[in-house]
Amino acid sequence: MKPVAKAIEERNECQQKIKEEMPDLYEGFGSLLQSTYKDGHLPLKMKEIVAVACSVAVQSESCVLAHIKKAIDAGATKEEILEAGAIGVEMGGGPSLMFAKDAIDVAEALIK
Repeated sequence: MKPVAKAIEERNECQQKIKEEMPDLYEGFGSLLQSTYKDGHLPLKMKEIVAVACSVAVQSESCVLAHIKKAIDAGATKEEILEAGAIGVEMGGGPSLMFAKDAIDVAEALIK
């Protein structure tokens, strides 16, 4: 990952370019974000912590930057963010572990 300040600058430039070139898409996605992250059964802080875990699982640098910042702004602690990151690691690796069974099945079917 590049330095955080540089990565944030690049993310902001990317968003601005999309906003200029694809305004309907940008506005539509903005509406989705507003709807998703408004307080509901889960408070904003919890939603952002969940988003941190998801961001790590899908390995999105841009999302990690955005959601960690938003989680901190919503009151998340470093420890909460790190635990969410650990869940993201498990969710990234756990499905791969379970998919290994399919590889075993294919190998067994082709070897027989």
